[in-house]
Amino acid sequence: MIYRYGGEEFTVLLPETDRKSAFIVAENLRRIVENTVFEGEEKSRPGKKITVSIGVAEFPSDAQDRDNLIKMADEALYCAKQKGRNRVCIMNLNTFS
Repeated sequence: MIYRYGGEEFTVLLPETDRKSAFIVAENLRRIVENTVFEGEEKSRPGKKITVSIGVAEFPSDAQDRDNLIKMADEALYCAKQKGRNRVCIMNLNTFS
């Protein structure tokens, strides 16, 4: 299930998916976006590709409720951005990998 969460942010819920499988889905999505030429891309980002940064958190390992799960995924997202963008970071028992 995919939901728009903010201006440029989306949430993808993968019920019954463990952390490792969620990472694989996220990394595949990241590669697809990186390797896709989008209409208007050259005008809006001359010489640059569109990329995504992705944060992954697992319920109930990383959070016991919806709000904290979103918070943990958001922290993992900002970890991905801080590490140089265009990558996936996973919340892993309150640390990142």
